[in-house]
Amino acid sequence: MQKKPVQPTGQLLQNSIQLFLCVLLSSVFLISPSPRATAKCYQANDEKKARSETKNAHALDDQEEPEDLKSIIDTAAQSVPASIDDNQIKLHMWDGSIVTGKISVASIKVMTQFGQMTIPIKQIVSFYPGLESFPAKQAQLKKLVEELGDGSYQIREEAHRTLVKIGLPLQKEISKFSDGGSVERKKHLVEIQKELEELAEDMDDIDELTALRAITRQDRIVTPNMTVVGKIQEDLFVISSKFGELKVQLEDIEHASRNIDVAREDLRKKLTLNSDNFLQRKPKSTGIRVHKGDRIRIHAGGVMQWTNWNSSSTPEGLTNQGRWNSIQSGTLIAQIGKAQNSVIKVGAKEDWVAKKSGVLYLAIAIQDNYVGNQAYRWTGEYNAKVIVTPAKK
Repeated sequence: MQKKPVQPTGQLLQNSIQLFLCVLLSSVFLISPSPRATAKCYQANDEKKARSETKNAHALDDQEEPEDLKSIIDTAAQSVPASIDDNQIKLHMWDGSIVTGKISVASIKVMTQFGQMTIPIKQIVSFYPGLESFPAKQAQLKKLVEELGDGSYQIREEAHRTLVKIGLPLQKEISKFSDGGSVERKKHLVEIQKELEELAEDMDDIDELTALRAITRQDRIVTPNMTVVGKIQEDLFVISSKFGELKVQLEDIEHASRNIDVAREDLRKKLTLNSDNFLQRKPKSTGIRVHKGDRIRIHAGGVMQWTNWNSSSTPEGLTNQGRWNSIQSGTLIAQIGKAQNSVIKVGAKEDWVAKKSGVLYLAIAIQDNYVGNQAYRWTGEYNAKVIVTPAKK
């Protein structure tokens, strides 16, 4: 049964964030449009559709906090081969253009730590060039970090702004840099990481930018059965399109994908929640990015003790200790993204179809004036089992 969303009192305004991140996608690394990507003029109408269809092929361990920029399970990321042209491919460029056509090679060679592998194009779901394939970008990143400790205030601040602008996909790489003993560089690195973490959290609410990914150091080639990590040996790809033959450099490619049908399985997670996970404090991430039309089922149990009231509650909540937006305090709730523009009352059990896309969060409802009162004490925890059935394409 699908629940009607409960509308909260406030709603996060996302327009400025969307604008910022859209600019980010087209200007990452400050790259100018490549002459080799001339298909941009002809294929602009496909761009928006392609971005929304292309999903990360990341996997998540049992760690549950994407706030740390760990990978998130995406319900649209599980793929299998389909009957399309074996050499058909779509290249998503750093300058925002998209090149679609038939690739001239039948396979891609990848040098791994175990030796060279040859992967047929027809077996490739997607591939993601890593930072080692972008020497100019590595040099730029190193230079910007060094400038954080420059003697000029203006240079330090400009480097800080640039790293925040281009740094979301590179957060893990930025964290590896040493301050080199510079007090200024250390201060900026800490502040930049904090700003990037906040941007990553805000992205959970933006459906069209789910393809923005963390850049790894090595190249990744995703197949139906495994992900190969190493260095792609081809530096140049020749694509035959309806507009003619195009030559594309590897360093100009943000990622490549093949339009194949997907066979997606249920995603399952188990989580625990306590008083740290009141809605007004820190909702608990399930680590799953759901998409509109996915079916979500949650079963919950456990007990929380409400010490000041000498009572306890299950995920169904309390009947006599206040409400949050008509939901009883202590009730388990869910929301997609962090905008709080729609909250689902879960209780001990709920089953519904997602009306929007984003990361799925769980939280505990509580009356506003209780959550900030330091005199109140809550102990115990709820446990929840989450099952997400991806929508059929």
